[in-house]
Amino acid sequence: MDVGFDDTTWTPAREFADVMSPPWTGLFDMTPFLVPEEQRELNAREERKKELRKSIVERLAKEPKPVVKITYENEQALIDIGGKKHLPLIYNASGYWAPDNPGFIKQVENFRKAGFHLYGLEPRLTKYWKPDGSIDFSAIDNFLESAVMMTQEGYIMFDIVAHEPPRWWLDKYPEELIDYANGGINPKAYDTIDRVRAPSYASEIWRRDFCDLVRKIVQHIEASPYSKRVFAYRIDYGVYCEWHYYGMEQGMPDTSKPMTEAFRKWLENAYKGDVAALRNAWNDTTVTFQNATVPDKAARSHTGAGILRDHKANRQAIDYLTCMGQVVKDCLLLVNKTAKEACGNRALLGNYCGYFFGMAYPAEGWHLANDEILDSPYVDFQVSPQCYGSLMRSIGEPQSARMLAEAYRRRGKLAIIEADTRTHVQDKAFGHTFVDTPAQSVSVLSRDFGQALALGCGIWYYDFGNIWYSDPLIVEMFAKLPGVRSRGGDFGSASEVVYIGDYANIMYSNVVRRCSLYENTVTLFWRELSHTGVPCDAASFQDLASGKLKDYKVYIFPNLYYATPEQRQLVKKLQQRGAIILWFFAPGYLTPSGPSLEAMEDLTGFKLKIMDGKLDSYTTLLDGRKATSWHTCQLSPAIAIDDKDATIHGTNTLDGKTIPTFATKGNNILCTAAFLDRFELKKLFQSYSIHAFNDDPEAVVFANRSFITFHNKKAGEQTIHLPRKANVTMLYPVEKPICENKSEFSFEAPEDSTFIFKYE
Repeated sequence: MDVGFDDTTWTPAREFADVMSPPWTGLFDMTPFLVPEEQRELNAREERKKELRKSIVERLAKEPKPVVKITYENEQALIDIGGKKHLPLIYNASGYWAPDNPGFIKQVENFRKAGFHLYGLEPRLTKYWKPDGSIDFSAIDNFLESAVMMTQEGYIMFDIVAHEPPRWWLDKYPEELIDYANGGINPKAYDTIDRVRAPSYASEIWRRDFCDLVRKIVQHIEASPYSKRVFAYRIDYGVYCEWHYYGMEQGMPDTSKPMTEAFRKWLENAYKGDVAALRNAWNDTTVTFQNATVPDKAARSHTGAGILRDHKANRQAIDYLTCMGQVVKDCLLLVNKTAKEACGNRALLGNYCGYFFGMAYPAEGWHLANDEILDSPYVDFQVSPQCYGSLMRSIGEPQSARMLAEAYRRRGKLAIIEADTRTHVQDKAFGHTFVDTPAQSVSVLSRDFGQALALGCGIWYYDFGNIWYSDPLIVEMFAKLPGVRSRGGDFGSASEVVYIGDYANIMYSNVVRRCSLYENTVTLFWRELSHTGVPCDAASFQDLASGKLKDYKVYIFPNLYYATPEQRQLVKKLQQRGAIILWFFAPGYLTPSGPSLEAMEDLTGFKLKIMDGKLDSYTTLLDGRKATSWHTCQLSPAIAIDDKDATIHGTNTLDGKTIPTFATKGNNILCTAAFLDRFELKKLFQSYSIHAFNDDPEAVVFANRSFITFHNKKAGEQTIHLPRKANVTMLYPVEKPICENKSEFSFEAPEDSTFIFKYE
């Protein structure tokens, strides 16, 4: 057929989905095309649904409304719903709940039969918040009704999703919207990571309306019979629902009037009304608490200490980012508090929040006050996805959770890993898919489960309503997992190594998007740790300062560039105790009065020298091998180790000269080139008698005091070294005894496989 134009050079059309996929599944109507027999079957199905609805409502009328709390048993988090403890295993379909899709109905049924009793439900805000400010509660009721009917004895986490506020609100309150230092609002932007229209976190009008919306929704649900099946509320805002600031990638938010007013109030409080102190800190004789402004693009981009912000020279930016973290915290806790009060403190409350790994974004997008957020009684749980990209998500990689997991255990709160792992059915063109077969899908999905098992935390599987889990092999795998998690045991940490991240220091390092220094010392270094066979705990400096962490042999401080007097004192205590400390790049180099090599020397114990030029982020080891990250990074200041009492283990080259950059001195280890790989880490751990569960640098091991998960890409014989003699049972993929009273065991691992063992 002649269409009147030449389309031979066009990209071939690609099928994205069919009419049964969300969001179209709620829009189509096939009834006009049904033959009489099909119409009769449809009518019969509707009658069965009515009967089921009636029986469920009658049953709910007899049930008490459960009070829900987080409990810990043997270091494992459990969800207590009305006195019955549930494993924190969740299937989350969220906004893609599709009760008319046979495939989705079958998938929910498969999870229910497998023993998953907790589900996520997320109707989009625009479905029920109307332009006149009213709420269409019938839409919420319909979602809850369909979810309760499909899950039957299950419990629902109801999510209030406000990350894409309705257009009518944005049009009504233009003065309350975020503005951006790097170009203002982009009217064509649609991705929330860009400079989109969105309410400022500091807007009192937005907070008022947001809280009013949350209050009315929760009160309505709590007054309905379906509240008896709601165990938690999750409230979302910000980029991708995750409480990141809109435009965080390059937009430099938020220069709006509401944020400017909030910043001025924060400054007056922080400086105790002393304008002279403010002027001295900012080196600005004209600034007052009435005319101070949010820093512009130039002030945000400037780094006064090489590639780091200087606490003195960049004080306006540091003050603003500190304030920004508090504004995000205050907004989040306000809406959480509203929901807690609306449900009478009956249900759990939480958010996407607390990311530390996989966040190479400017500090504007971070949860900088997460320690304070977690301390709040209005936060029971936090959810974080796993790190993205092939280096983390491919078969044989750890796909690490992005939170600092020990922060939750010490507070008695729940960490939930979002396992949005793409399976073989998801087209690779859409990104994040790194498997090709059902067997490979099973390998990575069970790997994710093993990580949560080792941490004793929660996990939800999330397929965005795309029905990724319908393959029989995947269905069979999910049927095994609750039984593995139910076996009991000691979920306590088996780690002798702890990684101590510091949220506040992100303000100094993460200045630009895709910050290579952060990638090398945080995310990619964590990947290398995951390939050493040595389990490593992760916590914040505030967790360490709480005194509630156990004692470790090795403490890793990847980003302690600015160390407060209190932090320095705590580090000194660790050094006096004989703890081994691993430092990267420029620990303690930043001080209130400016960069100080002497302050860095005092913290680390090394004599140092600053060289002219920039240092590439690699380490040439004594055997000639080069430890290099995937991300190139030019480090400034270039710091050489100039200490005759130190033992040099690696060097770098600067302007043709070899300079020492990796050394040990006493129990301190310093790498000023900011990266070490798994091979050198294994050597270090071995020299300090740190227990390794496995020796294969290509494999991944997650372990606690009872369970070991092994994951690999390449086939071959593998050996697991136990920290004590024990009896070992394989729990997955099949259950069978392995050995008795042994300190190690070997097994044959096929390619692309995951195994779970219990030792006792």
